[in-house]
Amino acid sequence: MQGCGEKIMFKLTFPKPVNLSLQTKFSLGIFAMLFLITSILSYGLYRELQESLIKSVYEKSQIILTELEATRNYVSAILRPKMSSLIDPDEFIPEGMSTSYVTRKIMDRFRDSLTEFSYKRAAIDPRNPLNKADETEAMVINNFSGSKLRQDWQGMVTRDRKSYFVRMSPIYMEESCLKCHSDAATAPMKLVSLYGDQAGFGRKVGDVAGLDVVYFPVDHAMAEIKKQTVSVLGAGVLAAIIFFLLTQVFFKKLVADRVGKIESFLNSFASSSSYLSSRLEIDQNDEIGKVSKAFNAMADRLGSLMTERNRLLDESMFQQIRIRSIFDGITDRLMLLAPDKTVLMANAASMESIDQTDRQFRCYELIHSKDGPCANCLISRAINEGAPVSGEISHPNGETFLAHFYPIRNSKTGEVESVVHYCKSITEKKKIELQMRQAEKLASLGQLVAGVAHELNNPLSIILFYSDLVKQELKEGSQEFQDLAVIEKSAETCKKIVHDLLAFAGNVEATKLPCDLHETINRMVGVLEKQFSREGVTFCKDFDQSVPFIPLDESKIQQVWLNLMLNARQAIGANPGQILISTSLTDNGNFVQVKFRDNGCGMSVDVASKVFDPFFTTKGTGEGTGLGLSVSYGIISEHGGNISVHSQHGYGATFEILLPIEPRGNAHVA
Repeated sequence: MQGCGEKIMFKLTFPKPVNLSLQTKFSLGIFAMLFLITSILSYGLYRELQESLIKSVYEKSQIILTELEATRNYVSAILRPKMSSLIDPDEFIPEGMSTSYVTRKIMDRFRDSLTEFSYKRAAIDPRNPLNKADETEAMVINNFSGSKLRQDWQGMVTRDRKSYFVRMSPIYMEESCLKCHSDAATAPMKLVSLYGDQAGFGRKVGDVAGLDVVYFPVDHAMAEIKKQTVSVLGAGVLAAIIFFLLTQVFFKKLVADRVGKIESFLNSFASSSSYLSSRLEIDQNDEIGKVSKAFNAMADRLGSLMTERNRLLDESMFQQIRIRSIFDGITDRLMLLAPDKTVLMANAASMESIDQTDRQFRCYELIHSKDGPCANCLISRAINEGAPVSGEISHPNGETFLAHFYPIRNSKTGEVESVVHYCKSITEKKKIELQMRQAEKLASLGQLVAGVAHELNNPLSIILFYSDLVKQELKEGSQEFQDLAVIEKSAETCKKIVHDLLAFAGNVEATKLPCDLHETINRMVGVLEKQFSREGVTFCKDFDQSVPFIPLDESKIQQVWLNLMLNARQAIGANPGQILISTSLTDNGNFVQVKFRDNGCGMSVDVASKVFDPFFTTKGTGEGTGLGLSVSYGIISEHGGNISVHSQHGYGATFEILLPIEPRGNAHVA
């Protein structure tokens, strides 16, 4: 016996579904529907015949009850008063004065002719015990007593295992009835001597004196009805069985056999590739024929898809070979590294100095030709920070490389699962940077030359002017005239030399043409974008498309953009950064505002106030001349515009340039 703390486990089991064919399911469904329809029709017939029987019996009962009511009225209104006037008041003749006695005797004779019904005068506490109401009759009398609006009760009852249709009609106490039913002391002595003084008294006008109850036996009629119903049901079932068998044959020919052929064909189609070119035969244009047609269309589509798949597979293999060739065609070193520094994949440029290719290598073996990890490993830094890392590395052969490490995270765990390493030689770039520094020195020299040339130009002009005045006072051909001519020629030679120096310094009149400002910026971005992106610096542009063409000297204005971009890159340093370039029209619409903003180290207020001074620089010795921004300032001023800087140490810098829409300054517009 289990304890009260133990759990009783119940396992419910369900019968396994029976695998029936479509034909069997269809036939069973048809048979069930026919049986249901036949049952409903049979039940409807049964109810209709039953209602017809009840209606017929009801009409007969109505005739009888009407006859009874007429008899009572005659006795009460005619016969009883007449007899009462002819006999002594204490006398009572039931055969002529009692309505219940007269109606019962008449119904006894009536029943001799119509044996299919019986009659009863039912009452509560009657004088004659034969009239005593049973339980059902007493209940009906009480219902009639509670509601005088009801004048009839009918229904089916069972007595002695026989079914009867019963009709009950109330009999109400009238004034003429009180002589015999009100009080035993005033009732006729003959009546009291016949029935006693206990029952049938105490009545009042309007009380239910009793019921006329008519019983019609319906067993025989109901049996006949059931017999007719069963015969109809049997005929319906027989018709359903015949219809079921015919449906089986018809369904087998029309559906089952054709579906079986389709099933056999589909099994063969799926099991062997030789059937892929086969198609179903469409014999009829019904639903099954349409399914066959749809399958043939699907098979055609499947064939096309398989052909396309084979083509894509071939193309994929070709693309893999092509990607690998592109991968190996990159002259810079490109590798995929695991977190433990194992080389998972490397292009041909990374493996060119390696003889053994049948083993795994570590990155320090391929990059630095070392036997152990580097002291300041950038790969470890990229994995720990989870962000791209860049830096310069030196190779033992004297080459310098710019290395980039890009971590790849697992999409589910977020952990770094591999690192892409891109390594580009910048040895030539270093040489170019040296050349650029030399070029800056030349630019500084050009600025100095320009200043000196301007200072010499004015005295030379004065010398030539006064020489010309003196020549007008001298006689041509004289020694003084010839000496002055030599002086004038020498001054002209000096002036030509000054003009050549100005041309060398670039201090010549600007030639402006209507230009697309955005195009001039995009050109310089295109020059630097690739290099900057490798160093972790990106460009972001926000151009106002409503800016019109404005007069510009393209070569000079592009020199300004280049200088500002290079300065922003240097301010950002080795960290990843962004250079934002935006353009917009001023509120008055007379100027275009160009902004260069970086997120570099920024500058102090003191440094910002000197950035446009010639020869002022914050760069180290040999890294700049300090003329870049001063030259840019001169070019912008030459265009009739203005340039300013806004910066805070540690928060980047913003250079703001205003350029006029209409030409200004001393330069002419071509």
